[in-house]
Amino acid sequence: MLTHAANSEVASKFLAHGWSVRVEREPGENGGHRYHADLYRQEEIKCRIALFGTFLDTEGAEEALWLRLRTWLTDYEVRPHSGDSGFQIL
Repeated sequence: MLTHAANSEVASKFLAHGWSVRVEREPGENGGHRYHADLYRQEEIKCRIALFGTFLDTEGAEEALWLRLRTWLTDYEVRPHSGDSGFQIL
């Protein structure tokens, strides 16, 4: 399941203008789900946050995901950017 949260109430609480996020939920073990989120700036992917493990509770997973995204975005906004290193899949 893919959801686009660029205009959602949750995303608008911390996403600056020009940022959007797509959250993907996949079936996991024991009836739970696995989550990851891709963070975009002006439609260019900047970060992927993946949660470790399977979550039985959607609210708990989404809270953990938004906390990690907010932390990453705050760090990104304050660090210097001397060039374009591009997004790399590790």
